[in-house]
Amino acid sequence: MAGETKKLRVAFMGTPDFAVPALQHLIDHEEFDVVAVYSQPPRPKGRGHQVQPSPVHELAARHDIPVHTPKSLKKDAEARAQFAELETLGELTKVAWKHGCQVMIEGPGHVPMHKIKVNMDKQLKECGEAPFYTLGPLTTDIAPGY
Repeated sequence: MAGETKKLRVAFMGTPDFAVPALQHLIDHEEFDVVAVYSQPPRPKGRGHQVQPSPVHELAARHDIPVHTPKSLKKDAEARAQFAELETLGELTKVAWKHGCQVMIEGPGHVPMHKIKVNMDKQLKECGEAPFYTLGPLTTDIAPGY
């Protein structure tokens, strides 16, 4: 179709009142197709502590736009990025070893106590048990009990 422009598909992320005008702008303009909205989960509000969706969630629902309310985007994204980095480091380790170079893998600066085993298992698997060190405070730094 000559002259027909394709709509830009948009996934919108926002929660508070000040994000509403931006979402409304995207909804109102023909060149955008808002296909999903990500907002914080509904929370208790007011004196009665009734669970209510965010202003962005309410606007999206009025326009029949699918709303996703994950507990967190950050935590999952950090884990995926961290594991992707370990996979890349593993590939580079194998290349270095092929050329007779020694390797030491720099690990994350902070891993929550309950995720240490998962991170170490991934590092050992991906990086062929290359030496592993971390920077910054370790979650295992505890005072010895004398």
